[in-house]
Amino acid sequence: MKEHTILVVDDQKGIRSLITEALQEESYQVCSAGGGIEALALLQKVKPDLIILDMKLPGMSGLEINKEVALLDPNIPVVLMTAYGDLNKINNLKEHGIKYFLPKPFDIADLKKLVSSILRPQAKKYMLRFT
Repeated sequence: MKEHTILVVDDQKGIRSLITEALQEESYQVCSAGGGIEALALLQKVKPDLIILDMKLPGMSGLEINKEVALLDPNIPVVLMTAYGDLNKINNLKEHGIKYFLPKPFDIADLKKLVSSILRPQAKKYMLRFT
């Protein structure tokens, strides 16, 4: 049973496919977009429980998309991905409402753990209690 919906936004089709496949293995419903305009159009149809968003996209940056998402629904958590390791930019993400950051390249296991900790925090507590 697919309990949570995740929107993946990245201009690289291979990255979108990789993330989609990995998250579907964890029983998440996944939809994807290649850019900001497509992502915002999807948000009119689908209310995701989480958005995984690339920082550098053509047309609209990830931060610009995040700003629009916050206006539509400030309760949707956003994981920002980037291959650019500029510490000043990373440290300033909190000012833009970003709580979660995933550097590229990333390990799929780390992505799954991060998503689970955001969407299934009770499962983590349950596992910790009984292991």
